[in-house]
Amino acid sequence: MTGTHVDITERKKAEEQLKKSEAHLKKAEEIGKIGSWEFDLKTKETIWSEEVFKLFERDIALGNPAVEEIESHYSQEDIKKIHEKIDLAIKTGLVYEYDFTVNLPGEKKRIMRSNVSSLNDPQGRVLKVYGIVQDITEHKQLEEQLFQTKKMEAIGTLSAGIAHDFNNMLGVIMGYSDISLKLAAKNIKIKENIQQIKKAAERAAALTSQLLAFSRKQPRDRKAISLNDSLTDVKKMLERIIGENIYFELELDPELENIYSDRGQVDQVIINLVTNSKQAMPEGGRLVIKTQNVTLNESSARYIPNSRAGDFICMSILDTGSGMSSEQKEHLFEPFYTTKSFGKGSGLGLSVIYGIVKQQEGWINVFSDEGKGSEFKVYFPAYKGQQLSEKNKDKASRKLVSLHGKRILLVEDDGVFLNMICDLLKEEKYVVFPAANAKEALKIFKEEKGRLDLLFTDSVMPGMNGLELAEKLKAINPEIKVIISSGYLDSRADIDGAKNEGYYFLSKPYEIKELSAKVSMVLDQKKNAAKEPKKKRKGKAGK
Repeated sequence: MTGTHVDITERKKAEEQLKKSEAHLKKAEEIGKIGSWEFDLKTKETIWSEEVFKLFERDIALGNPAVEEIESHYSQEDIKKIHEKIDLAIKTGLVYEYDFTVNLPGEKKRIMRSNVSSLNDPQGRVLKVYGIVQDITEHKQLEEQLFQTKKMEAIGTLSAGIAHDFNNMLGVIMGYSDISLKLAAKNIKIKENIQQIKKAAERAAALTSQLLAFSRKQPRDRKAISLNDSLTDVKKMLERIIGENIYFELELDPELENIYSDRGQVDQVIINLVTNSKQAMPEGGRLVIKTQNVTLNESSARYIPNSRAGDFICMSILDTGSGMSSEQKEHLFEPFYTTKSFGKGSGLGLSVIYGIVKQQEGWINVFSDEGKGSEFKVYFPAYKGQQLSEKNKDKASRKLVSLHGKRILLVEDDGVFLNMICDLLKEEKYVVFPAANAKEALKIFKEEKGRLDLLFTDSVMPGMNGLELAEKLKAINPEIKVIISSGYLDSRADIDGAKNEGYYFLSKPYEIKELSAKVSMVLDQKKNAAKEPKKKRKGKAGK
């Protein structure tokens, strides 16, 4: 009996190495959620790796699918694109990349990215097309969010720049309208004309305020407030807005923590969102507003767009209205974007909400499909401090005190606005020292040996801003009172910081009666307003 012996040690080693390599490749695909596939041009057979089965949510027991079955999950546009890339890979031997959408069970859609190339024999004939595929849905969503955020920031910067310059003009129009109304008291026709001018200026001021809210440049008066209290207080108003054909319900968390915000802006968010829901339910429906405390860790925050870890208050507004298309959601918060007919809306309602919430360091998530209603989830940072005392809160009804002869240093870099305010204060019998900038103000202060009762200053001026000027004058004369006026917040804004120093604030544009009341109230204070707990300064006062 004869036989042969062949040493297969090396072959066995190679087989073991191949098995290890395949195991490593499988593990790498699993970790990276990247699958591999190949298509045999001769047999027309498609072979998927295990990870592709997972990505396409296909039972591996069903085996590799046929081309026709695969393409049944794609749109015609994507099928055409895929064939074009495969043809190019066959012709050139290069690697080509393409994105496509897969329609999965349960009406789910996932965005995939595939790289494709060809495998040739030694004679250059194409044997197979092969490639890798990866689910990039979350990546694309983040890309879109980043693009949308940058677009909104750019629009906001433009809007704020326009509103900034416009505010001073409106202040002059409103101020001189008030002066002219006094002079035209006996001429009814002229008086009526001036009143119409003033009304138009007030409407323009409201529009400017909305633009500033969208761009997060709107001055605000923040304090600790309860969203539950805000919702309860405006409930009757909301019921009038939505009408009787919509079922309205509040579900408020009784243990809800406070937020640190401007009450007027919070009410604006609530009213605008409810109005938006009402308009989506012309035939009636259901509207529910909920509040709850939410704590997010780093892990959970990754799954909520625009979020971050921390403690938050979530207010959700859920309606059974018409819902929104993908295109509508894409442009939802852009100013002047509206689906209403001409004259039915300015398109600023939701953009204002966006700006206010971002200014409060919160965010909004929107969930909506056409015909399936909408849910807006608004998140505000939870406030852990104490409710601030309101004993020093300004009151419009406060009795004005005669303070004739009080000496006011008035600082404003807009010449026309400066002259108008100077005239108004002189009419109130104050002694006014006008200055166009901080340098002039310091010179006047020195000449008057610091004997001034009030500094009324704009917030940002050439060379030195209003807050810095106030600090310099306070260091010399601690008794001088301070009003900082602003119609716009820029990146250096620190109105909260100014208030923490005991200074007062007046938002532009303002009417004569607001100016008079504020100046009289501040000069009549025995001491400066009680200071809030000091915070770390983030910047300087904005204009």
